[in-house]
Formats: sequence, C-alpha cells, structure tokens
Amino acid sequence: MFEKLRLSYLWFSSRVVGIVSFCFKGQPVGDCFWLLDVLLLLAVFQLYASLSTKFDDTSLVVFDMVKVAVTLLSGMRILSIVLLREPIASLRNFVTSNRLNSGDAVFDELERRRFNKFSRAALLVIYGATVLDTILLSVPNSSKDSVLELPPQLVSTGKYASNTLYFLFVGLLALSIVPKMFSALSCSQVLLVGMRWKFKMLVHRYETIANLRLLDVDDYYERIECKVLEAVEQQLEFWSYLQILKDLVAKQFFLVHYFSVGAIGSMLYVSRDIGLNILSVAVFASTLVLMLEYFLWCHLVDSFEDVADSVGSRIFELCAKIPYSPKYRTRYRKLQTSLMITWIVARNGVSMNCMGLFKISTIAFVGFVNTAYSVLMFLINMH
Repeated sequence: MFEKLRLSYLWFSSRVVGIVSFCFKGQPVGDCFWLLDVLLLLAVFQLYASLSTKFDDTSLVVFDMVKVAVTLLSGMRILSIVLLREPIASLRNFVTSNRLNSGDAVFDELERRRFNKFSRAALLVIYGATVLDTILLSVPNSSKDSVLELPPQLVSTGKYASNTLYFLFVGLLALSIVPKMFSALSCSQVLLVGMRWKFKMLVHRYETIANLRLLDVDDYYERIECKVLEAVEQQLEFWSYLQILKDLVAKQFFLVHYFSVGAIGSMLYVSRDIGLNILSVAVFASTLVLMLEYFLWCHLVDSFEDVADSVGSRIFELCAKIPYSPKYRTRYRKLQTSLMITWIVARNGVSMNCMGLFKISTIAFVGFVNTAYSVLMFLINMH
C-alpha cells in the first residue's frame, strides 16, 4: 500500500510540474508546489477514508472537503500570480516610479510613508498568521487528532513512521498553506493601495490648480491651461494602468468570493459541531480571517471610489473658479468642457466587479455574509 501511495504521489507531482512548466512557457522552473502536492494527496486520502468509513460523521466529511479545497485554492492563488506576473510587474513599476506626482513633494512623501506602512503591515499579518496557526496546531487535542489524522494507508506503516509523518504533516500545514493563501492576495491588495495613493496625488494636483491666485486674466489662462494639460496627461496615464488593475482585482476576487462562500459556512458548522477546544478556536479564527479578507477587499475598492469622488469635487471646484472673460470666451468654454469630460470619466470609470458577476462593494459583503449563513443553515438542517 505504501508503494502505491508513493507511486500516486510521483504521478501527481509530475502532473503539477507539467502544468507549471506550461504556464511558464517551457521555462525550467522546477517543482515549486511540492509541499502542496504532499498536503493535497493526504487531504484526498483523508476525504476518501472519511467517505468510506465515517460517512455518518457529517462534520468530519465537511472538514475534509474544506481541507482539499484550501489546498487546491492555495495552489490556484500562486498560479494566478504566475499567470498575471506581467501586469503585476507593470503596476509595480508604475506605483514605485515618479511618473505621476502631485507637484507637492511634502504631500507625496507623506503618502508614500503611509503606503509603505500598509505594505509592511500586510507582511507582518502573513507572518503572524503562520506562527499563530503553527502554535495552535501543535497543541495536543483529541478533536484535532480526529480531523487531522493520517489516512489508513499511512497509519499502517508503523507507529514510529506514522507519528513522524503526522508531526511533519501538522507542522507543514500552516507553513505551506498560510503564506500561499495570503501572500498572493496581499500582493494585489498592496497594488490596489498603491494605485489609490497615486490617485490621491492626482486629487491634490487638481486641488492645487483650483487654489491658484488670480492676478491677471491673461496670465491666469496661460498658467491654468498648462497645468490642466499636465494633470490630464497624468490622468490618462493613470487610467491606462487602472484598466490593468481592474482586470487583476476581478480575477483575484473571483477566487476569494467562491471559496469563501462555501468555506465560511462549512468551517462555522465544523467549529459548532466539535465543541469548545483549541481546534474550534483555530477554525473559528480562520473563519474570521476569511471574512476580514473579503471585507478588506470591499473596503479598499470603496475607498478607491471615494478618491474618485474627491477628484470630481476638485474638478467641479476648479470649473466654478475659472473667471469668465469675453476676450477668452472660446478658451473658457473649451477649458470647462475638457474638465467636465475629465470629471465624468473620473467618476464613472473606477468601479470594479467580480468577473462581470457583481460590483465589488461593502453592499456585496452584506450579500456574501447572507449567503455564507445560508450554507451554514443548510448543513445544520442536513445533519
């Protein structure tokens, strides 16, 4: 049986290597998924054993299904970063460059520090979650041993061998799953925050233009036309990268949404069924993390739209402050028309969606919670 298990692992691992090599267009990348290969094989064998011998234990079957889904999703998230590496690199270069700025070095530096602070916090959250899950899973607990037990094929290898495999399985679980689950999404969220930072620079630039002092009408029109042209050119460049960001967010959020809808209800059901212990606390904490991750996506997208509202307000203020002069009537109308078009584009072109299914917003989060609750009630009633 152990020989069959070894051959199954080698077959599955070779398939993963083939997929990864294909995605890299033939580049020699090696097997960067080997930890997930092992965990996925164990999770599939556990699910098969549960369906064969413990089908009546609904919570155990559900938890084994969640383990398979989590392992698959971890690989899919890393694979999505591989497939989207070119747009990610393009956005990263734009965010870290100085091609778009507000014209106020002090303001730009302050916003840059805030952006760097968020980026560091995202990394610390990943490290903290990895350490915390590793500690919680290392605490001896009977419920943990029942839901994270090795499949019978490995238990039959002997006491010492099975204990060693179990120790490695539990120890590698958080180390291999958590970074892959959250690092890919943290990358996208950091880029989203970075683009919002660039957008705020654009807002500040329009605010600076609106606060220009009127000394002479002739001089004013020369100065404002030059500054508005510069702002519009930067906004057009920003808009080209915004389309890349919207496509990236839609694809990443698609994975988040459909996994979280089923996983949160299932994990709450498992934590309710196994009672109050270390494992239920760990499962419940993981559920909260998934909900927080979903809410953070919605909040960041909403805050991005708030910045777009600010751009519209500054442009409207600028339009109202442009002095009218019969001598410059044509230039006045042309300038106002250009600003109004820019305002409309800025307000209506920033909304993001989940692959065209629904608009990402805090309202979508409320609907998501309702759906997850429906999954929980379905499992309870089925039991």
